[in-house]
Amino acid sequence: MKTLDIIVPVFNEESVLPLFFDKLFKVLKILENQCFIKLLFIDNCSSDKTKEIIESKCVSDKRFNYIRLSRNFGYQASIECGLRNSEGDLTAIIDADGEDPPELLIRFFEEHEKGFEIVYGERIDRYEHIIMKNLRKLYYRFVKIFADENFILDMAEFSLFSAEVRKSILAENNSFPFFRSAIGRVGFSIQNVPYKRCKRLAGVSHYNFWRMSVFGLGGFLTSSTFLLRLPALFSPLYCTLFLMLFFWNVKNCENLKMLFYFFIISSIFFISFMGSILCLYIARIYKNSLNRKNYIIDTRKSCLNIVTG
Repeated sequence: MKTLDIIVPVFNEESVLPLFFDKLFKVLKILENQCFIKLLFIDNCSSDKTKEIIESKCVSDKRFNYIRLSRNFGYQASIECGLRNSEGDLTAIIDADGEDPPELLIRFFEEHEKGFEIVYGERIDRYEHIIMKNLRKLYYRFVKIFADENFILDMAEFSLFSAEVRKSILAENNSFPFFRSAIGRVGFSIQNVPYKRCKRLAGVSHYNFWRMSVFGLGGFLTSSTFLLRLPALFSPLYCTLFLMLFFWNVKNCENLKMLFYFFIISSIFFISFMGSILCLYIARIYKNSLNRKNYIIDTRKSCLNIVTG
């Protein structure tokens, strides 16, 4: 039988874990007839009883593995940590909050058995304010338009994929891992499973608007170099427009001084804007060149069979 590693990122989820386990165990009971299962819980240094709850499961259930990071490195870093510690024929990713129903893992596995290397949950709807839902949809469609490579809409991390896909994703050297972009870039046969995202089983989300904005900007910079190409696209149009206005004003002998003021001020603003964009990309290049790990494992507080890095 194939081996399936299920990665579960967690952060201060003590109230939701018992409910999540109830749902997950029902799914595992069905999947274990078809594959060997290992659970990898990646803890971003929780400050509640998340560690104790999962550790107790590690003692009683050998399928459980617990990796604790030395600090909160962020959600995407915890995903990368899980991928680097996965050794199964298949790898799945699911959040512990219950918004992504564990029951769909069964459907993911069935679709994989039909020959698909990647099976992902397509979020067609979710329990969220209509403004936030539309902002999310607008953002991801904006990224898709300007992405350098394929970008899959309405996909997050909830998915199942083969070891070959996992190795291809991990071949990247990126100081800001962005799974949603990487999964589209690597290719392979892919299948979507539409679903409506559920409400949290318990507790509150730790993902506020500020973190969402930082994540969105970082994801766009990872997915696209459009902003770097903007001067090449904008400059010819800008220069043509200026020359047309210049010759029209010379012919009519009016507002020539105002035109030059407008040109100087707009040029300063444009150069400042592009300078800021360049700084962001240069910072990315610098961080990538350092080749630092995006996470650090606290091995003394982890509970698992093998830590690979």
